[in-house]
Amino acid sequence: MKRRILFIINPKSGQGRHRTVERAIKANLDRELFDYEIVYTNHKGHGKELAANAARDNYDVVAVSGGDGSINEVARGIHGSKTVLAVIPTGSGNGLARHLGIPLRARKAIQLINEFSVVNIDTGFVNGELFVSIAGLGFDAKIADKFEKSSRRGFTAYFGLIASAFYKYKPKKYTLEINGEKINRRALLVSFANSGQFGYNTGLSYYASVTDGMLDVSIMQKPPLLVTPLMLHLLYFHRMDESQYIESYRSSRILVEKRKKKQPVNIDGEPRYFEDKKLSIEVMPSSLPLIVPK
Repeated sequence: MKRRILFIINPKSGQGRHRTVERAIKANLDRELFDYEIVYTNHKGHGKELAANAARDNYDVVAVSGGDGSINEVARGIHGSKTVLAVIPTGSGNGLARHLGIPLRARKAIQLINEFSVVNIDTGFVNGELFVSIAGLGFDAKIADKFEKSSRRGFTAYFGLIASAFYKYKPKKYTLEINGEKINRRALLVSFANSGQFGYNTGLSYYASVTDGMLDVSIMQKPPLLVTPLMLHLLYFHRMDESQYIESYRSSRILVEKRKKKQPVNIDGEPRYFEDKKLSIEVMPSSLPLIVPK
């Protein structure tokens, strides 16, 4: 029997690449293996609605065309079902796709779907809210908030926001419990990584794995101005673990006991707000079936 696949396309992602994606689907999807339908999102949260409906209708696969935020929406819709997730990366940073080696060209990403190589990956949760790739506090959440409000996309816009905000940003106080140890830090950011990528081929926890049942925690101090070029070098070449300004831990559950209220939390590149000052971050192993390269 043919598998049923629903393509959910975010038309705002990829600066108008949605028509290219639709053409690539029609040209490259193996019709002997799949019956397909294409739908477009038209508001925030629509991807979750469409994906949840597809899971209830017993679609075998839901493929999302968009960035990490779109992937998060669709993953929330199918999580806990037997429906498999596929990714056609058309976002700005494409952190999860880069980490997993999913092709960034639509044609090749669809050809990967034809191969139907499925792995059950871990997912993370912040106070019950799912993330697939990265969650974080502090500076990266601030940038996620600014980026969401900006009309500009792409690496230049993203880096410009970082450059303009970095020197003015004041590190915040955090109290965390990791593996039973209480940690008090004033940090630039705290990152909880399921995958090794923020996006744009950068990340603090390059060796994080989506299949090890653990989250990689990075606590980063704000470096002095003169050290910033070296930090950018380490970030670009995936060597942030060598920096004296990074503390690294691995755990399946982390508690944030103190943080400033009303500060955003980065959830897969998008800001979320939690009323509680306390956060519980945990991993659910092997909980999301995903098509990946063999």
